[in-house]
Amino acid sequence: MLIANLADPATHSRRRGGFPSRVLHRPRSETQEIAECFIAARTRADSLVALAYQELEEQRDRQFAALTDPQGPYRITVVGTGQATPYRDAD
Repeated sequence: MLIANLADPATHSRRRGGFPSRVLHRPRSETQEIAECFIAARTRADSLVALAYQELEEQRDRQFAALTDPQGPYRITVVGTGQATPYRDAD
């Protein structure tokens, strides 16, 4: 399991880089072919999927409103940095 490989069981700390020690590599030609298949794949509109995403958007908006409500139980304040990349890296 990938998530289990992110922590060192002896110390319960993240491994450097956050990747499992064993990484599989594919030849560039095969990787390129797979990427081209994904890019070329036709997408079709599915009304049920569109409704599901609309519901997800509404749920997310309600959750955000509840979390950031100054009178609510959570009172989380969100402050924008104005920077496109506020952090140097993921760490």
